[in-house]
Amino acid sequence: MNQLEGILLLIGIPLGLLLAGYWLAAVFAESDVPTRLSISILTGIASLLLAVSIVNFFSPLSGVAAWACLLPVFGSLAWKKSRVRFAQDLGALLSNKSFLGFGAVIVLFLGLLLWPVLSSYGIIMYDGTSNHDSFFWVVVAEHLKRHTYMERPVWDSLQPLASAADAVVGWTPAWGRMGSEGLLALCSAIVGLSPIKLYVYVTACLFLPWLAAVHLGIRTFYAERMSGPARVTVLLLHPIFIFYYSNSNLPNLLGVIAGSAAIIATESALRTAVDHRKQLLAWSGLLALSLHGVYCAYPEMIPFVFLPCGFLWLRAWFVEGARPLWKSRLIVAAAVVVSLLLNPASTFRAGWGFVAVFKLTQAGSWWGSIMYQFHPIQYIPTLVTLTPAVVKWLGIWGSWLLTGVVVVGIVLAWRRSRDRLGVVMAFSGGCVLLIYTLLAHFVYGWQKSVQFTGIFVSAAVAGAIIDSFWQHRGQWRLSRWLAWAGAGGLAVFLAFAVGMQCREIYKWSERKLLSQDWFVLREQSRTKLHALPVLVEAATFRMAFFHGMWAAYFLPDSQIYFASRGDQSGGYLRSQVINEAAQSIPSPAAVLVSRSWADSFDANSERILTGTEYVLLRNSNRVFVMSGVFPLNGPPDKASPSIELEILPHSAGQLLMELTPAQAKGKLSQVGTWQIACSVKGSANYSASLAGPPPWIIKVPLAPGQKNLIKLTLVSDKPTAEALPFDIKQLRIESTP
Repeated sequence: MNQLEGILLLIGIPLGLLLAGYWLAAVFAESDVPTRLSISILTGIASLLLAVSIVNFFSPLSGVAAWACLLPVFGSLAWKKSRVRFAQDLGALLSNKSFLGFGAVIVLFLGLLLWPVLSSYGIIMYDGTSNHDSFFWVVVAEHLKRHTYMERPVWDSLQPLASAADAVVGWTPAWGRMGSEGLLALCSAIVGLSPIKLYVYVTACLFLPWLAAVHLGIRTFYAERMSGPARVTVLLLHPIFIFYYSNSNLPNLLGVIAGSAAIIATESALRTAVDHRKQLLAWSGLLALSLHGVYCAYPEMIPFVFLPCGFLWLRAWFVEGARPLWKSRLIVAAAVVVSLLLNPASTFRAGWGFVAVFKLTQAGSWWGSIMYQFHPIQYIPTLVTLTPAVVKWLGIWGSWLLTGVVVVGIVLAWRRSRDRLGVVMAFSGGCVLLIYTLLAHFVYGWQKSVQFTGIFVSAAVAGAIIDSFWQHRGQWRLSRWLAWAGAGGLAVFLAFAVGMQCREIYKWSERKLLSQDWFVLREQSRTKLHALPVLVEAATFRMAFFHGMWAAYFLPDSQIYFASRGDQSGGYLRSQVINEAAQSIPSPAAVLVSRSWADSFDANSERILTGTEYVLLRNSNRVFVMSGVFPLNGPPDKASPSIELEILPHSAGQLLMELTPAQAKGKLSQVGTWQIACSVKGSANYSASLAGPPPWIIKVPLAPGQKNLIKLTLVSDKPTAEALPFDIKQLRIESTP
């Protein structure tokens, strides 16, 4: 896959989502183009989620079945009114100079997100943080292309990949969802590319539905129009979206988009008079589809979406001054009932999944908290961006200032909003979760409270607050200047948060990446290594957890065994794999190690394949024990005064290690004598000593076919207090022919 294909995806996927929703959006002929497009893309996602959940109940998402999921697209194209309206709206946008400028801002944002793949020809997938959850969504998408979501996978410890799909299949799945995975599988089946190649692009494309929901949220609860600066910040400054993207929160992202659309559709339908029947039914249809999207994509959000929808519905009945539109209220209630009946399987599974997840939240205290390191005054800046690194940089006094700006901005935006009570109700789901977090000490709830209301948080912070500051017209000139300074300061803070989030993505994308040549390994597994044992040395990779589990994805037809060294072999699959520490394994036909490890410990071992991040070896020099060095995953580059290695060479050879002091050059010229010992069972022991100034070049002969226990100990009259005082400049095992 190359950058051109990626750019075509970035164009084609949003167009497909728009077409999938224009059968409903065309009803809003009196609305402006941005509003109609926003309704369309949200309807498109919800329609495709419904189609995927129905079709995949009966058939795998491939071939004709996958194309059947595009019925909403075909419907929009077949209906003349929607087809013509779509063409007119698209033409109006492309001819609008303001839109072209705003479009450039959106392109800039997507470019920042996708820079790791856009700037490198070979990269197909990366993780943006230490989180690894993208593995689940990709693997389950592969499963749904070959099975229905009602079929439980057959577990096989030698081919453990299928076990990752168990949490989302059957009538009683642990997670109760399949929407995001099904949508990814659908894109894969239509485009003809593997889900792993599409993942980062599909997730990035969801920024457009996110913007659509933010736009409708602002228009529904805050204001019909915003100032120019606020429109720019709304298009560009979304650190919360980047948090979803970088943390691989694809189900949560789809859930919050669908849930926010349901809340907006509820209020919009309740405001619509019965004599505008088509618009009323259209908003109610979007409500039903969006609620099903929540059931299908992220059922954990169900009560936190129903609560604001319920408050808005009750307000229409009981709040003094509410318009007497009782027929509209009954139609909205009917839409909720319809959402439960659109796909009973989704409804049942969602209920089961929510209960299972709720029990899980009460079962342990291992949940992470983004607040544990912060003073309470730092909570608000953290919550409005989900970027702890920026808040750390601000410190206490900076957080005081920013908290004041945000609080004042919230008050101003609320006072200027077109629907003050509606704003409060839209946030009610997140507020209830926040209260539960405080009462139940559910520390993970801090983060989830924002994630469940992420659309409305972004609409308020990047849109309504900045707009309120910018348009503030106080009695005194100083108040206007302070308001403008508040708008500028908040915009700078959000921009800084976006930059820090992107910097984090770039950092992790250099560590946790997969290149195109992994598919050569996959082809090898399906042909020459089919049904043959392959040993995966996960600890040879710097990111052992990440590459260990992805190795199972790229060895789908081989019998996979994992080496004993390291505690992360197999990643999320580690409880399902066969580890040689627990049972004996057959002699492998090949050994998978990292590229850097092969260049070090298998310098001249026979290679079957050589990739950017991996090497597939015919035989390898096995390392069973490695201590006194750092890191323990991948080739070490630091050493302590006491080093121990247990090596099983496949051929006779020698270990070559070059050590130098880690301190500044010339500070240490003589630190003692290195005592070198190598013991081999049934053979004579080897011992030597090495003195003199650095660098110290240590050579140890290795006996083939047996474990060589090597101990390197520094004897010195002036022992250092540092744990790792030496740099490993060179470390190689060279086999002799």
